[in-house]
Amino acid sequence: MTYAFLVTMADDKSKPMLDELRKVEYMLCLSKIFSYNAPVYGVCAESLNYPPMEFYPFHTKLYIQNTESLGGHTKSSKELISLKNIFPRIDVSDDTWIIKMSGRYMLCDDSFVKTVENASDDISAILMPPLYYAGIEQMYTFTYALRAGVFRKLLTYEIVDGQGIEGHFMSLISNILPKEAVMKVNRLGVLTSIANGPFHVY
Repeated sequence: MTYAFLVTMADDKSKPMLDELRKVEYMLCLSKIFSYNAPVYGVCAESLNYPPMEFYPFHTKLYIQNTESLGGHTKSSKELISLKNIFPRIDVSDDTWIIKMSGRYMLCDDSFVKTVENASDDISAILMPPLYYAGIEQMYTFTYALRAGVFRKLLTYEIVDGQGIEGHFMSLISNILPKEAVMKVNRLGVLTSIANGPFHVY
């Protein structure tokens, strides 16, 4: 069983004080990710040179200067653009696990990585659905794991206008994979600050 990390980042210069905080968050969170001694692929949007990205030895890193120029007009569409652009540079076999992480959110413990390490061969997706959702099944997209072949297939689809990436990916996974191949967990062990709100461990 092999796995690699895919870390998404974004440089937000619109709020200088918040930008400095985000850099600290990225540095701390990346230190944990790199402690696993697995390949780490990184993509940073809205930048051509970002200190946290430059500090760590990414296996491959990509900067996207302006996602809006590529059609990214929502947080979800910008995220999808980042994933679509970095994934062709991820040189792993289809059965390799890709652990996707938001670079700002820290793994507080090893529970999610251990779940990936111990997953049986018939599992192709490991994710956490929200406890509550309105109308459409969703998944948290700050941390999840997919086999690389499944990830590549997801990225051939475009997001529907107005749809969040959380519902977009969950719908595709439900259609592409049998339910027995999807492991839904109730804990990720990740410290988050969604929308710069209060810190919470999922």
